[in-house]
Amino acid sequence: MRGSADGGVATPRSADGEGARTARSSRRDSNVYKEILGQMEDGARGELPTLHEQIEAAGWGRFQFRALVAFVLFVVSEAMEVTAPNVVWDRVRGDGAFGPTVDGPGSASFRAVVASAPLLGNILGSVLGGVVADAYGRHAALYLHSALFVAASLASALSGDKTSFVAARAALGVSLGLAVPVLVSFMAELAPVAKRARAVLVIPGFGFPCGQILMLMAGLLLQRSMAREPGQGDAPRAAGFEWWRWLMVAGIVPNVAALVLLRLYVPESPHFLLSVGETDKAERVLRTMARVNNTEALLLHGGRVRPLRAAPSGDAGASGGELSADGRESKAARIRRQGAELLSPPLHARMLRLLGMWMLVGIGQFGADIILPKMLEAHHLDMAQRMRCACK
Repeated sequence: MRGSADGGVATPRSADGEGARTARSSRRDSNVYKEILGQMEDGARGELPTLHEQIEAAGWGRFQFRALVAFVLFVVSEAMEVTAPNVVWDRVRGDGAFGPTVDGPGSASFRAVVASAPLLGNILGSVLGGVVADAYGRHAALYLHSALFVAASLASALSGDKTSFVAARAALGVSLGLAVPVLVSFMAELAPVAKRARAVLVIPGFGFPCGQILMLMAGLLLQRSMAREPGQGDAPRAAGFEWWRWLMVAGIVPNVAALVLLRLYVPESPHFLLSVGETDKAERVLRTMARVNNTEALLLHGGRVRPLRAAPSGDAGASGGELSADGRESKAARIRRQGAELLSPPLHARMLRLLGMWMLVGIGQFGADIILPKMLEAHHLDMAQRMRCACK
């Protein structure tokens, strides 16, 4: 036993907890929650730790790195598909025909429709993704995204006219909206506070540029190897094998790799499991995180967490009057309650500010994706014309 500061006797500590106490002491030196973990170790709290405290104890390691790789691959595949129309644009007609052509780029109006269709679908997908992730889990939302993503990519490649191509691009936008918000939220739920901001920013910050670069490289490779007839020099093929259709499905490859990593190494979010009352499953995920990170000795109370209290039976406003026999909310009632909380004080003002900030960020990001290709094309054509004039 060990004497407390006021002369009393502290709670006895077992011998098998000595190693855990030593490891936890070394960890507290660099942990942002060192005061909280220290208080819990000294017995200042008699109740079970919260989920956030257990995630801090499990720390950052190989578990989060695997998840981060999978999430970045999802975004890489999306960036490839979004960039693909800019790479193949001079092979898509906009004058009533559709398909490979050497007559120059399509009409400006058709290009505007193709560029805006995924963004319109993204709006619907973002709302749908949040609903699916809150009701059925983060995995369910990502599986739905992948199914729609693969189908829309194949539809884009097999399109035979402008209408089907634009419809496929809009469906692709829905799949993108399903994934990105869920990915960044999922990563935030798995990462300790000290690493959370950087981990979340790496997903789009690394995934989008890598996907765009891969698509440009794949476009150059396919165009050089498949789009020219032997003996014709640099003249593109006007008929025959349509190389650009292969390019429209190139993004499926990293998406499949991401699904494999998700299935093998990234379990369901413990936040979601705890929110639906699956406390045992949430605790198993926490123990898996600690085992992979080699921090099992740092878990508090063996990885147990404080369960969330269900909405009271008489609280019709919180549950919408839809409670099961064990006092849990139905999926529909939980979605309605969470939506109402986001739009009610004190969160509504913060939500509006965040929405405005994200809209401004989106203007810069997507504006650059749309405007820069046109600028580069203009400079390229201008330089080519000057070089031809100089040669003459």
